[in-house]
Amino acid sequence: MSSAALINEWVILNDPVEAFLRDQEFVILDDEATKNVSTKLVYGEFQRWCDLEGIPKSRQLSHAKFTQTLRQ
Repeated sequence: MSSAALINEWVILNDPVEAFLRDQEFVILDDEATKNVSTKLVYGEFQRWCDLEGIPKSRQLSHAKFTQTLRQ
């Protein structure tokens, strides 16, 4: 496994929200879009991303924790 792949895996395990937001194939952010998007919608996409990444449900953040992490 390459060092880039190992770093990516580490980020996913230690900060899945950061990894989700960095995934340019999954998340497209621009100033206009982020002003009006609901956290419920983004959280649903985060859960879908976690499933695709193989993150078990038991390790996925709750909606409240996800929202708190986004605000940091």
